[in-house]
Amino acid sequence: MDWLFEKEYCVVSELMEKPEHPCVFVLGGSKISDAFMMMETVLSSGAADTVLTGGLVGEILLASQGKEIGSGTLGFILKSGYGDFIEKAKGIYEKYADRIILPEDLAQVKDGARDEALAGDVTAAHREGCRFLDRMYLKRIPARADIVIVSQGGAPKDLNLYQTQKALDNAKHAVKPGGAIILIGSCREGLGSRVFEEWLLNAPSAHSMIERIGREFQLGGHKAAAIAMVLENAEIYLVSDMPDEFVQRIFLKPAHSAQEALDAAFARLGPGATVLAMPYGGSTLPRAEG
Repeated sequence: MDWLFEKEYCVVSELMEKPEHPCVFVLGGSKISDAFMMMETVLSSGAADTVLTGGLVGEILLASQGKEIGSGTLGFILKSGYGDFIEKAKGIYEKYADRIILPEDLAQVKDGARDEALAGDVTAAHREGCRFLDRMYLKRIPARADIVIVSQGGAPKDLNLYQTQKALDNAKHAVKPGGAIILIGSCREGLGSRVFEEWLLNAPSAHSMIERIGREFQLGGHKAAAIAMVLENAEIYLVSDMPDEFVQRIFLKPAHSAQEALDAAFARLGPGATVLAMPYGGSTLPRAEG
């Protein structure tokens, strides 16, 4: 233990007395008083050109700048007696903001793999989140198809139309204007949302839901309007357990099997119509190259 302390002391002493520039310090962990003392020392002395922060140190700095770090994390900081360091961190950051790098992303280990979370500027974090999801779910296709067959991938993702609609919303990026989408989902629980149901069943036309969402945004109503937006561009056949009359009432074409819907689509679009299948439509984002 003594040897380890001596080694650490020698390394820190050398960094403080004869640092090679550019010199970057990385400070995190739970030894908060030591970390902020070190931060202020190396920045004021010029030993550090930049300080990268993470862990609890980074969380306290984010809190000092009014960033939302979550009630659980903030509660832990206060319960652990580190609340005074929020004000101290604010003063240090105000003085050295151009040399302190705040955390911009977060991650945890989940099931043995890195599970990403994002933080920092809301727009930048959102854009990075989109790029991360693209790496997971984006599927490039050479061109849009005349007919797209899509499902959520089975139970429990297709228990109602509210959930099954997610696959439809991705399929719209793969179908040609004037084409057909064959949406397959049990929907044995019906529509799945009171607001969603009210919008669909009380609409005089599909287009009226698009006009309504422009006047009054409602969660649930937004999904009804999303279906209407797809209908502006393509026919939608629904293969489900719901009664034909009910399916027609919500502006969709009922079919009792995927083959029946496919035959109807070919009859309208011709035998040479192109077909694309998306068996896991809710987690597939197609992007046409052509």
